[in-house]
Amino acid sequence: MVSEINLVSLDLRVANFLANVRSAGLIEVFLLITLLGKLQIIFGLTVIASIIFWFLKKRRYIIYFWSALISGGLFGYLLKLFVHRDRPADPVYFEHSFSFPSGHAIFAMIFYGFLAYTLISCMKIWWRKISVFFICFTIVLVVGFSRLYLGVHYMSDVFGGFLLGFLILITTIALWVCRRIPYSVTNP
Repeated sequence: MVSEINLVSLDLRVANFLANVRSAGLIEVFLLITLLGKLQIIFGLTVIASIIFWFLKKRRYIIYFWSALISGGLFGYLLKLFVHRDRPADPVYFEHSFSFPSGHAIFAMIFYGFLAYTLISCMKIWWRKISVFFICFTIVLVVGFSRLYLGVHYMSDVFGGFLLGFLILITTIALWVCRRIPYSVTNP
């Protein structure tokens, strides 16, 4: 109970601070950045990625990619219905769903995380792998921060979305990796 009160207090402090430091120029920038986690944009980018995977003969990636995103959408929706958390009082624009967890954070984590995994697994040069990781990681963080700056989510909503997205992402990657490991039974 005490930690719940502290979390709500921290959420409110961060929301109030960001509401007080908003500027018209940064609002425009973060309105563009937040699109990188919007469901329709993620859907379009996933279709493009699927077409590229198809032509590169990496067709199995498509199933795992779509499964992860659909799982993220389903679990995010169910959590929103279960938790019923209202959004912050002073948003830049209004959303019509519940606040927890952030769908943008879920989809950004899954999409850019899976994209990073697939690109890194195909690369041989270590500095390119590190660059891809940090670019995708930065996009995920900036999308999450855009939701806070625009006042449409509390900090715990974004962290909850990141956590759910990450759990789905690592589960999907684990299933992908396990699929590639041959199964053998040894007799004692």
